[in-house]
Amino acid sequence: MESIPGLMTESFFEFAKNPQNTQAILDIQKGLITAPNRAEMVQWVLKSILDNREFMKLFEKKYIPRFPSNEELAATPEGSLGRAVLQHLTANGIALDFAGLDTSIYYQQEMSPPVYLGLRALRMHDVWHAVLGLGVSPLDEYALASFQLGQFYSPNHMTLLSAGYLNVAFYTPEEIPKFLDQTTKFYQMGRAAKFFAGFQFEENWSTPLRDVRTMLGVNLD
Repeated sequence: MESIPGLMTESFFEFAKNPQNTQAILDIQKGLITAPNRAEMVQWVLKSILDNREFMKLFEKKYIPRFPSNEELAATPEGSLGRAVLQHLTANGIALDFAGLDTSIYYQQEMSPPVYLGLRALRMHDVWHAVLGLGVSPLDEYALASFQLGQFYSPNHMTLLSAGYLNVAFYTPEEIPKFLDQTTKFYQMGRAAKFFAGFQFEENWSTPLRDVRTMLGVNLD
């Protein structure tokens, strides 16, 4: 059977087997970037980002500030965004810069709004986890992918979710109702919230997390 053009089949099934395989996610994105019908695939992404003034301002400035250190995050007030991000990182033994993984595909392309969106989403991935109150379980990762799909109709996150359906169907079928409920909830939340990729999280490490959520239109109740 002929493979789907642009789909890194091996990486796709690696992710379907193990949703915590972050390198597989990055490799899937590499394939999508070179897909022959990429222009058609990103048409809805383009509409989402070109219509967002805040995002386009960040793109025009090529806003890519350095990552804060854990020590800097620890110096932010209790209850702040910075503390929530630090707690997420330390609880799960991870770093904001995806240390040890090959993220070069996001930095080596000619900068365009879709490329900048991918870079922004990569760099803020764990910040978005903290803002949305998500851990790093497979269901949490699917929830974030659903949220991002609701924000900008990304073929990448559509692909990740399709792998999620396979993972749950074959490995944890008892979680099918929870998977469907949670992915639907976060997709709708993504549609309703302010565009995360246009928000300067980096200027708000000391802002109370509850205020950040209010500014973004996120209601976790």
